[in-house]
Amino acid sequence: MAPTRTSTDHLIPLVLVLITGAALWFAHAQSWDLGVRSPILSYESAQVAIAARELAWHGNLATPYALPIDLASHAHPPWPLSAVQPGMVLAEALILKLVPARGITAGSDPRAWLTLVLPFVCYLAFGAFTVLAARYVLARHAPDAPRWVRVGAPAALGLAAILDAQAQHFALSGVGELPATVLLLLALLGLALGGGTQLPLTLGILLGVSELFRANALLLAPVFALAVAWSAPAGRRLRCGALVLAGWALPLAPWWIYKWRAFGSPAWDVAWFALWDHVQELPARCRQLISVIAFADRPDYALIAESLGMPVGSIGPTRGRCLAKLRDILARDPHWEGQLS
Repeated sequence: MAPTRTSTDHLIPLVLVLITGAALWFAHAQSWDLGVRSPILSYESAQVAIAARELAWHGNLATPYALPIDLASHAHPPWPLSAVQPGMVLAEALILKLVPARGITAGSDPRAWLTLVLPFVCYLAFGAFTVLAARYVLARHAPDAPRWVRVGAPAALGLAAILDAQAQHFALSGVGELPATVLLLLALLGLALGGGTQLPLTLGILLGVSELFRANALLLAPVFALAVAWSAPAGRRLRCGALVLAGWALPLAPWWIYKWRAFGSPAWDVAWFALWDHVQELPARCRQLISVIAFADRPDYALIAESLGMPVGSIGPTRGRCLAKLRDILARDPHWEGQLS
């Protein structure tokens, strides 16, 4: 059967974005001289690669690379994973198992290139999802749009996605941002198409797996659960919302147990230590106030005001100014990726 104009309209922007994305990725790698003068693995992706080799070669979900904070609770290697999420570690360990080394390699392992397969595929998928989402919106809300709009708008949005400098950087870094983003986009797509009410457990599992690559779904899971519950029929709202949360927790439960056994808490996060390092850069009054408020479940402002020699009414505004200063300090730290509320 000969292709119709409609099918061509669907394919042109998708093919254009995929080919352009692959060309941009290759050009970006060449500009870095990746694998020659520039190493394939960055600092963060090297931590993932070291942990992946420990898992593939010795069967330990751990790392021979320790942060100074790890030495306080674990004296001997291998140390538990404190600085990376397990998603990329598991993916790269699987690659190392499926593609064994050929003989003894001098210098860098050629399989390091394979660690970029997943970010590369997710980079192209990011652009493709943008095209498909634009096509869906046009078909639903502007079915009579001119052909140049039906073809040009998805292509323009898809090209904008793959031209994003941050997306190109993550595609060549071997870290978990792009896999996490693509999984979240799949979850959003499922929610938009009504899949949340039909397959709420699957939607939750997508959210959980995305958090294995990047710890960013802690607040998103309740939001998705509420959205699914709101869109579900009246008699199934509670059940659908609960299934989303159950699916989200399912892939994360082993990771939470791992952190609880290794660090004493499933919510343990090494980023908090970096945060408190920056707190020490604040003025003395701010350090005292933030320290007192942070470790009190329900801070008594009258007691705090008395102990710090401050008027009760000034604690709230002073707290706001101190947090604003802390945000400015964190914004200047290129390694800080957390959030401060």
